[in-house]
Amino acid sequence: MRVCHISTVHNGLDPRIFWKECVSLAVAGYRVMLLAPGIPTGIEQGVACIPLRHETRRWIRPFMGFPVFWRVLRLYPRIAHFHDPELIPVAVALRVFGLKTIYDAHEDLPKQLEQKDWARRPFVSTAARVYASMLEKSLKWMSAVVYVVDDQTESKMNSRAVLVRNFPRKELFAPSAPLRPPAALPLTVVYVGGLARARGIHELIDAVGMIPEGHVHFVLAGPWESGEFKDECERSIGWDRVESLGRLAYTEIPGVLRRADIGVHCPGRGPNMMRSIPVKVLEYMACGLPMVLTDIPFWHELFGDTPLYVAEPSAACIAAALIELINDPVARSERADQGLALLRTNGWYWTNESAKLLELYGDLCEDTHGAS
Repeated sequence: MRVCHISTVHNGLDPRIFWKECVSLAVAGYRVMLLAPGIPTGIEQGVACIPLRHETRRWIRPFMGFPVFWRVLRLYPRIAHFHDPELIPVAVALRVFGLKTIYDAHEDLPKQLEQKDWARRPFVSTAARVYASMLEKSLKWMSAVVYVVDDQTESKMNSRAVLVRNFPRKELFAPSAPLRPPAALPLTVVYVGGLARARGIHELIDAVGMIPEGHVHFVLAGPWESGEFKDECERSIGWDRVESLGRLAYTEIPGVLRRADIGVHCPGRGPNMMRSIPVKVLEYMACGLPMVLTDIPFWHELFGDTPLYVAEPSAACIAAALIELINDPVARSERADQGLALLRTNGWYWTNESAKLLELYGDLCEDTHGAS
């Protein structure tokens, strides 16, 4: 049963696309192909990887659909699973040729556009909203839609919409035994994810610089938003305490987290953040880390009082929260235990989500057999 995942924007080894969805389908017996940039040609984890050119120019991305359409049509999989909103027209066109198509909405598209500087420019903002509305309405022609959080806009655009949340893989993320006394300094604070202005990275680095010397070591892992933003962060007062690891392979992340003492995620309150379930926070919990998070009401609903929240994602507030945890090893241990217990009690692991994905694929394949 041949199926194909396609993205022209995400790195091909993206944790959700490759390590969770594609690998789970391959293990279940599907013959999985992946078309995406940044992947080696060949078989990886049972997935046939076919690299695409990575296009950084935003205005060209909508036109990438033409070559993608013909490549997918030549492969002619039973199911084509798309991960970029720009490729929704391609998916709709492929339905005409008998393919089952799925759109995977990693984020709420209208809210995502609200956060983009380029989409708020005069005239561009109007065009972007019209374009987004057209794409959203086109989803009714898809075979199914997969979305990541309750009440997401895309969940209402198709009669077969399935919630598949981006939870961690249990076999990879687990706590390790403490390597040193809990009061030993410096403590290692870690952030893993996109290094972007909207994620509050500059404020995190500034906060580290406000903490007394010798108390904290800050590990950053992930791709930088731009070279200019990285240069700006390197001029921060806290940069000399930062270890920047760059982009990590998904399988390298657990090792980094297990060497840390505190996980941190303090983004600004953008539209998409207000209802998000940050996978990095769940990974921190799975590895037994206490956390410092931005005070967002939805996160209170999810995580309760397990994290230490900051009222504002400013450097001063983040520094104060980190100092509080650094000075209280008992509280760190209690918060870590509460987080791990919460994760296990709710079953916030990929195994439960992959079952829903496999059920959807099974239903679509049965529909295909019925039609034939």
